Amino acid sequence: MKILLDCDVLLDVMAGREKFLADSARVLDACETGKIRGAIAWHTLSNAYYLAADGKKALKFFEDLLSFVEVVGGDTESARAAILSGFPDFEDALQSVCAGRFEADFIVTRNVKDYRLSRIKAIAPADFIGKI
Repeated sequence: MKILLDCDVLLDVMAGREKFLADSARVLDACETGKIRGAIAWHTLSNAYYLAADGKKALKFFEDLLSFVEVVGGDTESARAAILSGFPDFEDALQSVCAGRFEADFIVTRNVKDYRLSRIKAIAPADFIGKI
């Protein structure tokens, strides 16, 4: 199974967001153990870094993360697809396009409602854990 991790899932673990940490950490653990194949969109790194309280800790987190999660990049065609997708939030459109490029089975996010227009189904971390 292949998943694209939305930025909020990474931030839950990076920032230790207590309310969401357990489920998001379990998703990352499943990627790390090879139970599932995970990826993040290229721009997720910059978004998470920007929102991190400590840049050095964020870079260390990314270094560890990239030992078991792939990065999906974009190109001009991908950007155009995101622009034309009709998503109200452009960043979510970029995530959806990257999920398609990765041929993900799911986008794991806490913002499931924001992906109504995605051809890749969005699922919350807790619900995804129930599937694996």
